[in-house]
Formats: sequence, structure tokens, C-alpha cells
Amino acid sequence: MINKLYYKTPPDGSYFFGFHDVSPWNKKNDYIILHKLAKETNSLPSINDLADIVSVNLLNKKITKIGDTNAWNYQQGSRLMWYPHLEDSVIFNFRDKDNQLSSKVLNLNGDVIKKFDFTINSLHLKKTIGVTLIMKD
Repeated sequence: MINKLYYKTPPDGSYFFGFHDVSPWNKKNDYIILHKLAKETNSLPSINDLADIVSVNLLNKKITKIGDTNAWNYQQGSRLMWYPHLEDSVIFNFRDKDNQLSSKVLNLNGDVIKKFDFTINSLHLKKTIGVTLIMKD
């Protein structure tokens, strides 16, 4: 049995997950997903600050970058979570090439599975519905 209560990240950056309402562990408890910053900072992130999206294989402790985002904050991250409708896939928010807030689904190899032209805040675990926040000028 994997001890999912303890994993120490290496000192090569600053790692964090996000808000407490979702879990960083996948269903099999053999991977976790995290945000990784190149260095720790005491300042608020700007639109240009990238956070890597990484997976950690808890069996061999291998960390793999699967994507990045510039739509994150310290409290909620990028709303990174396991995508409940595809095994070993994640969803998170990002800014697209037109600087619009969007979300995408990646597998653990970093392949884009789906893109959405809206952000995601929460997903139903069994139905294909979720919650988004829409900002209007």
C-alpha cells in the first residue's frame, strides 16, 4: 500500500497543489499532480508568471512536467484536478494564445485531449457537468 499521506518534494523549485476541495491523488493512489514554480517568491503572480504542471509517480518518485499555465494563484492554483471522465488525465485553467482564460485536459504524457473556451472551477464526478466562472466587462 502506498502511503499517500507523505511525499517530500525535491528542493529544485517550489511545489504546491491548490485548494483543499479536490485531491492531488489519482484513483489508484500511485500519482499526484502539483504546480511547480522555478523559485519561491513572496510576490503575487503576474500574467507572465508560468507554473509548471507536474505529475509525480509515487512508486518510483519520478517527476514529469506535463504542461504549464499562466492562469494561477497561490490559493487555488490553476484549479488543477484529475479529470474524472478519463483515467490518468488532468484538467486545469490556462490563458490561450489570445490571452483568453480557458481550460484543457492533458494525459500524463502531456498530450492535449480536450480544450475548452472557458475556465473550470469544479466538475461532477459522474456526470459531464461542471461549474465555471464567467467574467464580463
